[in-house]
Amino acid sequence: MRKSLIVLVTLVLGLTTLSFANVTAVSSQVFLQASSQADLSCSPVVNSNGQSQGATLNPLSASVSALSQCNGALVNSFADVAATFASANAGSIGFGNIGWSTSNVSLGSALPYLGLDYNYSFFANANELLNLSYAIAGGGDLGGFGLNGFSVVLAGPNGNFNFLNLNTSGVLSWNLVAGNSYSLTITNGANISGALGTINESMSGQFGFSTAATTPEPSSLLLLGTGLVGAVGVVRRKINL
Repeated sequence: MRKSLIVLVTLVLGLTTLSFANVTAVSSQVFLQASSQADLSCSPVVNSNGQSQGATLNPLSASVSALSQCNGALVNSFADVAATFASANAGSIGFGNIGWSTSNVSLGSALPYLGLDYNYSFFANANELLNLSYAIAGGGDLGGFGLNGFSVVLAGPNGNFNFLNLNTSGVLSWNLVAGNSYSLTITNGANISGALGTINESMSGQFGFSTAATTPEPSSLLLLGTGLVGAVGVVRRKINL
């Protein structure tokens, strides 16, 4: 009987930690686009690069550079990104180098912010907490002017828009609702134009997302505790018999 009691308690406690596949991947992609214009008398140079996939969880990467040379002036705007998945529930996104290099620019522009950058679409199978950690760093000859950090958008129930400034870090959290589709998008905001002269500016951004079971309501915990006590009482009565 004592063994039966131990087994019963173990099974009931095990139910409180049982986990299921809580997120199903739908699609993911990285897409970068940059534009450079060394002088208004010359056409902009625009380049793009990207990768995409369906429900598979393969690594994704993209790198782009747009070099414009005109009338003795030069503008090179650039960006790169790499994304990996530990599972459909967790992954990391690294933006290694976003910015520009200019030389003798009287009036021009550097725009490495024209792409989608990163997007992950998924389906929530359970009520979960989605956490996104971030660390953004950058600077240069103008102290990071124009780099502007990143924007993060979660589309779906309880989703929202967040703007993350340069040289900041933290964690964003959202409550996912079971049975709904979601889309997580991260884009850089780097752009600058005008009398740029000769400057170098760049930034990086490291992001990591994961989901976790939401904390049960106090009433649910009370019911669980009451059920456990009742089950133990039944076993005790059987033992006493």
